[in-house]
Amino acid sequence: MVIAAWTIAWSLSMASLNAPMPAPPAPAWAQQVYASCGLAGALSPEAFEAACSAYQQRRRQWSRDVLTIIDYTLPSTEKRLFVIDLARKVLLYESHVAHGRNSGSLLARSFSNRAGSLMSSLGAFRTAETYQGKHGYSLRLDGLERGLNDRARDRAIVVHAAPYADPAHIGRCGRLGRSQGCPALPPALSSDIIDAISGGSCLFVWGDPSSQTRSCAVPHPEPRPTHISPSSCRGN
Repeated sequence: MVIAAWTIAWSLSMASLNAPMPAPPAPAWAQQVYASCGLAGALSPEAFEAACSAYQQRRRQWSRDVLTIIDYTLPSTEKRLFVIDLARKVLLYESHVAHGRNSGSLLARSFSNRAGSLMSSLGAFRTAETYQGKHGYSLRLDGLERGLNDRARDRAIVVHAAPYADPAHIGRCGRLGRSQGCPALPPALSSDIIDAISGGSCLFVWGDPSSQTRSCAVPHPEPRPTHISPSSCRGN
């Protein structure tokens, strides 16, 4: 399994933020988990190893042996969120997940830690408390990467259900709809996934190493449609 790609990409992204954070090699059990969960062909080895490294590096911060990986190198038409029970080496959920409106259309290519950017953020998050909000049952996230995602709580980046994240949206628009930066989930799976990962587990977001990561620039927000229909796909 290729570890070098993760190490180089992570070093470059953190160096650009003047916050170097060397990544250790993926733990020895990673290959066993990857094989046991049948992730080959679904989740890239680079994304998996990066997530395992982040999990191991902060091992004492987790209250649950559950690892959630979002691979934003995949288009939104594919299932790109994976919930793994590390203790049992079992894949619990595989789901579609939306990205931020200003991160890209079919693919997420730009990421930000900035309030108002309407972009997704990369790196390791710790899942926190659940609550009932405007999107229903939701899960707060705390970003653990200084300068990369540590404003997640202030930005209200949370896991929640959204109709535009339902796979049915793909048939109408050719892709999922997009959020304001939250990893939005299909309504049919959202509550179950939130229950499986809430309360101190690791959620890791992986993106293309060549993608732009912006910490200052705030692009002009795109208009938000009032409903989902074929005619409103451009703005969603």
